[in-house]
Amino acid sequence: MTRREANIHFPHNEGDDLDELWEERFFKHKEYFLTRPAVHKTWYSRLRKISKQYNAYLIIANKEIVDMDFSLETDTPPTYSDNFFEAYNQYHQFKNNHKMELYKTEEFIDLFKAASKWLSTEFYHALHWKHPESENNEIKALLSQEVDPVAFITDLQKTESLISSNSIKELKRNYNILPERLQKEVKRLTLFTK
Repeated sequence: MTRREANIHFPHNEGDDLDELWEERFFKHKEYFLTRPAVHKTWYSRLRKISKQYNAYLIIANKEIVDMDFSLETDTPPTYSDNFFEAYNQYHQFKNNHKMELYKTEEFIDLFKAASKWLSTEFYHALHWKHPESENNEIKALLSQEVDPVAFITDLQKTESLISSNSIKELKRNYNILPERLQKEVKRLTLFTK
């Protein structure tokens, strides 16, 4: 990246404290990840943008540029329970751990790794609930909108009564008779894996 390109990726005014400016932008990026749903395409795009901004900051501030690997970090795929209540609780435990890890970050590379691992967990969670039959139905599901956890648990309780099981396999077999909000969430998770 040239110095001219760096000025485009890291706009600043003459006399700005570059370290302080980077800290402000870093905090805003961190806040973004902590408050927005983890959607692969948008988070990955944001991570690429931040990496360019970080490199630009290093160039403009005359700091040593470190050769970093910007490929997404992946965790070992977690093993989720077939019990849909347990699987959902496991997911939230993993998600909370990632949120805490990301919250504690103070350096760009740590933020990048924490957000990447979080995306990996989101992907494996979605893969666990994936149901190809849901991809082509008429139900509208927004990737950028997570379901309310209380409403989701309520729908799982209804489903358990409806299908006389708490198995995700049975839930998928009976997809067409699930509460609509649960059908939407299964579809959203299925689309997330694409």
